[in-house]
Amino acid sequence: VLTGGLVGCGTDKSTADTSLSSSTVEETTDQVAETEYKTMKPPEEGWTIEELMSVTYLCGKQLTYPLTMEYLGEDFSIDETSEIFSKSSDGFPLLYKNKSIGLVGFEKNSSDYDNITTIMFNTNVSSSALDCIVVNGISLGSINTDVKSMIGTPCDKSTDGRYAYTIQNGDDKFLDIIFIKKKDVAGINIYLERK
Repeated sequence: VLTGGLVGCGTDKSTADTSLSSSTVEETTDQVAETEYKTMKPPEEGWTIEELMSVTYLCGKQLTYPLTMEYLGEDFSIDETSEIFSKSSDGFPLLYKNKSIGLVGFEKNSSDYDNITTIMFNTNVSSSALDCIVVNGISLGSINTDVKSMIGTPCDKSTDGRYAYTIQNGDDKFLDIIFIKKKDVAGINIYLERK
């Protein structure tokens, strides 16, 4: 079991800033201990979307499949005032307690904005909360060796640093983990739409 929270998730303790005062360290430890993140060994036969979602957390809330805005709860909303809202083909700004954390996409031709098909996070949008999304212990800023041990060997053999995972019994891609210079996780995209 990986213990983490909105403060300190995905941080390697060996590289943590040791200049923090004692009170700051204690306060951070208390905050970190508030949320337990369940992890699992990468399945030998490949991930299913249900398995992946059982070890995926958004702002401390364990996700489920299928995923809806109603399930996320009242702390989550869509920024309908943003220019991106009307122009984006990737998704709409997703807010947590009125702060932008990523993008969310919905079923085409849906007017209720409820059934989520895509959630996307990157270090540009989510810079104030790099650990808002945690997938089997991996968050924005995690290093690539951690990704391989926690997520497994990527199905996509591309050399641009993108890890793409597919459902074992089909071609539906449901996870992208994107690296900056093949080192740190810069983006996490989860695809929930089944064809």
